[in-house]
Formats: sequence, C-alpha cells, structure tokens
Amino acid sequence: MSDESHGLLQAVGDKQKAGALSVQWQRQMLEHLGIEMDFGCGQLSHVPHRFAADAEVMNAFQAFQQTCQSSLMAAYADDVPTGVRRFAPAESLQKNGKLSREKLLEFTTAAVEMLADDETLAMLGEAGSSQVAGALSVQWQRELLEHLGIEMDFGCGQLGLVGHRFANDSKVLAAMHAFQTSCQAAIQRALMMRAKAEARAEVAVEGAARGVDALELA
Repeated sequence: MSDESHGLLQAVGDKQKAGALSVQWQRQMLEHLGIEMDFGCGQLSHVPHRFAADAEVMNAFQAFQQTCQSSLMAAYADDVPTGVRRFAPAESLQKNGKLSREKLLEFTTAAVEMLADDETLAMLGEAGSSQVAGALSVQWQRELLEHLGIEMDFGCGQLGLVGHRFANDSKVLAAMHAFQTSCQAAIQRALMMRAKAEARAEVAVEGAARGVDALELA
C-alpha cells in the first residue's frame, strides 16, 4: 500500500468507512484496467475455483487478499493500545503451503472461546468505541493465529480460502460461521455490557446523592 493510500484511509477516521473506500478504489482500479467493475468482482470470486491448480494466480490472489486486510490494519494501527502481546507467538510459524483442516478447526474453536470469555469482553468494553474495539479484536485474532503456529498474514489469507477449499465440509463451514458470528457479537455484547454498567453506576450515584439530601433535610 502506498503512503498516499495509507494517509487517505487514515484520514477517513472510521474503519468501516475506510473499508468501503478501499473497496471503491479496487472497483475503480478494475475499470482503469479495462474491466467493468461488477463483472470484475464476479470474476474475482471465481478465482479459487477456476485457477485452483495455478500456483502463480493463487499466490497473486492470496497476496491481494492479504493486502486488503493488512492495509486497514496498518492505517488504524494507532487505534490499538501498544504494549505486550496478549498471545505470545509459537517458536515456529507456518508461512506457506495450505493450512490443515485440523489447524483451521483449532483456530476457529480457540477464537470463539477467546471472543466469548469475560476477560475479552471486559477489555473490549474498556476500548471506548466500536472502532477501537474492532481493531483490538482483529489484533487478538491475528496474535492467536501465531500463538497456534500460523503466521498471521498467511493465516488470514488461508481463512479467506475456506469457502472454496472446504465447500463440502459441513463441520469446517459451521466452525467458520461460528467464528465470523462471534467476531461481530463480541463487540456488540462488550459495548452493551459497558453501557449497562455505566447506567447502573449513574443510578447508584443519583441514589447516593438523594440519600445525602435526605440526611441534610433531617
């Protein structure tokens, strides 16, 4: 990603809107290269099926997917609090080849459990906004990949190929769906829990104030 693109994405100030802008640029690039954008997007979705045996095309497609993901992460890296990683990386990381079915299921299971635990929800709630909480959640997912021995960019690319590689594997598809659902639900649940806690605290403060007023009147 160029410095100009990085700056423009960062200037948007909202990760969701920046993602939409990135997609818009990709669609415009298709037409810049002489490919009608809707037709081109449809053709891209067929790449894993049409070129499954073409290593050059698949490597280029995977690099494209990784760049789409990493560009937003880089643009909003400052949204994630710095410090020690939550999940330490394994000594050896898989960086190429294909992610095994076993590793994929191990990651999705671990990620769903991580996104549902009380510590995660509390930390996401403390993030203060859905934008920061989302960036933090993605960072933990990437760290979890490396904790399980999967280089994070490689792992993200492999996750993007699950629909093609395991199209007939109901267990893998169900696990992937549960993971994707958990990513969205965790942030919503965390921010809702924070809002309820703040509301309870406000009621308690008001109650205490009324108690003080009553004592003073007595």
